[in-house]
Amino acid sequence: MINTYNESSLHEKLKNYYAEQLNGKTEIEIENFFCDVVAEKKIYEIQTANLSSLADKISSLIGIYSVTVVFPIAERTLIQTKSETGEILSKRVSPKKENEIRLFKETTKLLPFFDNPNFKIILLKTEILETRIKTSCPVQLKNNSRRWKKDWYKQDKELIKINSEIIFDSSDCYIKLAKSIIADGPFSLKQLKQNKCCKKYAGHILWALKKLNAVEECLKRGNEKFYKFIK
Repeated sequence: MINTYNESSLHEKLKNYYAEQLNGKTEIEIENFFCDVVAEKKIYEIQTANLSSLADKISSLIGIYSVTVVFPIAERTLIQTKSETGEILSKRVSPKKENEIRLFKETTKLLPFFDNPNFKIILLKTEILETRIKTSCPVQLKNNSRRWKKDWYKQDKELIKINSEIIFDSSDCYIKLAKSIIADGPFSLKQLKQNKCCKKYAGHILWALKKLNAVEECLKRGNEKFYKFIK
């Protein structure tokens, strides 16, 4: 069984980048939580996945500190495969591209903070180098996340460059994002799932819009419910 790769290179580079920008310190313990970057009353947390796991930390700190979550997504990923001895075997560009719609899945437990003036998310559109190690036989990961064993595992992710950033500091930002990929007029969950841009996150998008009181049910055809944005 192979250990899951850690993203220490990506995380470390972004942590040091924001510490330098803010003239802050890294890995500071506050209220029994270790924070990535602290500069006076500002806390920056670098999170590459599962942003909702920060809910308890944010809830405990947001009354005194402003909390910013930095969330890098990969617009372009260069995959580098190495042998177990470190020899570079191949390099290729991954066909997968991430976009900001992923936020709807990652932030389900953070929704109560969306309109808190002490909270925001900085989404970074980046280019990433992912290093994989080719193994002599198929292996499973430590978290048993693979349906089938494969003859490689991810070792690390490194930041190549930051292309752009988008700031989400209110619920309006998320509603605007949803509107950018949903056509005018009534829409259903089924239609969202047919949208190539957001089909993986269709359920999360509709759930968030309901929680934000941004949409209302307007008609029903059989068992299919349709919604419209509340103006």
